[in-house]
Amino acid sequence: MQVLADTHVHLYECYDLNKVFRAAFNNLGSLKTHEGISRDAALALFLSERQGCNFFEQLMSGQLRPSGQNYSIEQSSEKNVLIVSDREGGQLYLIAGRQIVSRERLEVLALTADLNIPDGGNIHDLIRQIIAGGGVPVLPWAPGKWFGDRGEIVLSVFDSIPSHQLLVGDTSMRPLGWGEPAIMRYAERKGVKILAGTDPLPFAGQEDVVGSYGTLLEADLDLNNHDAFRRLIQDSHVCRVGRRGSPVSVFARMLRNYAVKKV
Repeated sequence: MQVLADTHVHLYECYDLNKVFRAAFNNLGSLKTHEGISRDAALALFLSERQGCNFFEQLMSGQLRPSGQNYSIEQSSEKNVLIVSDREGGQLYLIAGRQIVSRERLEVLALTADLNIPDGGNIHDLIRQIIAGGGVPVLPWAPGKWFGDRGEIVLSVFDSIPSHQLLVGDTSMRPLGWGEPAIMRYAERKGVKILAGTDPLPFAGQEDVVGSYGTLLEADLDLNNHDAFRRLIQDSHVCRVGRRGSPVSVFARMLRNYAVKKV
């Protein structure tokens, strides 16, 4: 089984859901033309919802729906997984997840579980809570956040948490030409897997980046089985696919994000 997945997706009030799903189908679907990727590969978005965002819950309950008739949403056999279908019969898995900010101002993702864990805890404790709650903890790289004292804290996490219980998140915010950060290489040497995702920012137009950078997950499992997506993330052979942003586009995204925060 092959799955093409964007493993770091946010949804925001300013987003048009139709644009999110169209970008996901188009961007992830286009990767099927690459050598070694099956035309039958499944498509998936792993959400990392911030505190105060409950889009997965609203989609699951029917409170929120994309406008028009282009996309329909149904519950899968798993409580934390929805299936988005397009008019051509294509399907996309949408998997619940959370982003939590630690006391040290480091982000940690809780994939495959819609956990109610507040921001502000010690990062080691947050990771243990995510594991205990059935989620998959991921430390996502972000510009400027893995330097200095915080970089030392990230290293301490990789030294204290078993490599099979923790993953690293690469993102489209790491510009083309920016080599792998030293801490990311350190994690790889310790056997930590590297996932990839887009990390779209909270302003209109960012819908288009969804699915442009992601992960090819390969595992011998049935996605209809219980807990399949957690096991997929933890047990798969992983390979980063797609394209990160250019230096100009990443800088423009960061400037726009800064301007939005100032408003």
